[in-house]
Amino acid sequence: ALAEVRHAWRETGTSPTWISISFGRFTSISEPDKEKHFIDTIVPHIEGRLGLKNPTRYGLGVSLGGANVAHLMLFQPDFFQKTFLVCPAVPSITIPTKRNDLKAYFKRTLAYKSVVRVALTLLPKEFKTHYTEHKDPLLMGQSLISAKTPPSYIQASSRDQFGFNEGNKVLA
Repeated sequence: ALAEVRHAWRETGTSPTWISISFGRFTSISEPDKEKHFIDTIVPHIEGRLGLKNPTRYGLGVSLGGANVAHLMLFQPDFFQKTFLVCPAVPSITIPTKRNDLKAYFKRTLAYKSVVRVALTLLPKEFKTHYTEHKDPLLMGQSLISAKTPPSYIQASSRDQFGFNEGNKVLA
């Protein structure tokens, strides 16, 4: 299918305006070696196969994808020209967290307790430890947002089931 699409692009002299990449559920690009693999291998491979040279890149991510785009926006500021984060999964608490901190989080954000607890249970151990200890967008944004950071649009609701609305406001 990719060969047919590529052929059609060459025939019409057009190139794709959008390419979507998914790492699957519960995968953070901040995990060891994922960012490097994405930047150095996956993207050059796709752009090379499509014959794209110096393309304009816009990052769009929803939920965990939004957190991944936020990560790239902060750690690789020259990678995207603009970013769009839709309800990015950016919690305002560290994971794991103490029971009292979690209770206060539920009260502040009106997050659904059962949904958050299930999500915390399903997250792989590597994600929990690496994401919060080394690459938390809220912590990193305090020191990494600069004039080099691409313009970003962050869309978030005033309430969501995970309570990310609080982290989204801080990131914005």
